[in-house]
Amino acid sequence: MKKLTLLTLLFACMFSIKAQVFPQETLTAYTMYSSKENLYKKYKVKEVHTTYSEKGKFKKGAEHLSRYDENGNYVYELRPKKDVEFHTTFIKDKMASRVKMKKGDTVYVYLYAYDEKGNWIKTLYYEKSLKNPQATTFREYNEKGKVVKQEELNHKNKSTYRFEYEYWENGSRKASRTYKKDKLQRSYSYECDMKGEIEKAKVNYCTKKSLNTDGSFVEIFETKKGNKVERTVYTYAADSSLLATERFNHKGILVWKSSYTYHPNKERATSTYFGRNGKLRYKYIYQYNDIGLLVQTEYFQNNKVEVRGITRNEYSFRGN
Repeated sequence: MKKLTLLTLLFACMFSIKAQVFPQETLTAYTMYSSKENLYKKYKVKEVHTTYSEKGKFKKGAEHLSRYDENGNYVYELRPKKDVEFHTTFIKDKMASRVKMKKGDTVYVYLYAYDEKGNWIKTLYYEKSLKNPQATTFREYNEKGKVVKQEELNHKNKSTYRFEYEYWENGSRKASRTYKKDKLQRSYSYECDMKGEIEKAKVNYCTKKSLNTDGSFVEIFETKKGNKVERTVYTYAADSSLLATERFNHKGILVWKSSYTYHPNKERATSTYFGRNGKLRYKYIYQYNDIGLLVQTEYFQNNKVEVRGITRNEYSFRGN
């Protein structure tokens, strides 16, 4: 296939990731992560070379090179073993295009468009050429800038999926509906005072927060399907650092648990994951350089002392 130049892609805009019903979006653990400072921009990171070794052996397939622009945006990735490249362009810090290339040929292209307020409103997805998109995704917003509808149309201009959203006066999510080929698949509500059994096609989400006297707190995320309720408990320190996550099934049995520790600079030091009955499944230990960039991750599995795998990052900076 003929190569597509990035200059051509700048005439349109947006990477089509199908919107998901993501009710956890208001939890502190997720809002803290999304608002985290971009250190790549702050310290003018230009490239990151990532390698991975397992049981002491270098894994060629896991090696990749990433590049970033002056604003810390992720603009390029090379996976040398498979000769795969990803090119991403930005206009005023908004993603304009995403291209995957293999052995010099274009595999797919996403182009993005925005309205005058900077809201993403359209995505075009191409596989073989820029003449006819394989899929087009549209988004609509209310007067408060909240997404009320997202729909994908295939190359025959027929709907493949659609999401619809409703909000309370304070802007929080009230309800969501998912459609496939114009048929309702699932309806979601976000109320904590729901009574009785919920109909089969409906799911209810609720988040409850409990604050302790020392400033630490707990968020309980409930999912109700019919007469069954599943719970995930998020435990935080006073500075909102996530300390633990526990998942319970509808019978109140612990399904899995994760715990986290931190360095004095608030960067995460360890992540530990346990399965049913508290059995250790795997653990990660993170190391950072003097400016807080992640340089090494050690991976342990099934309570074993020896390291299963090591990921290393080497950085190059602008002006060096």
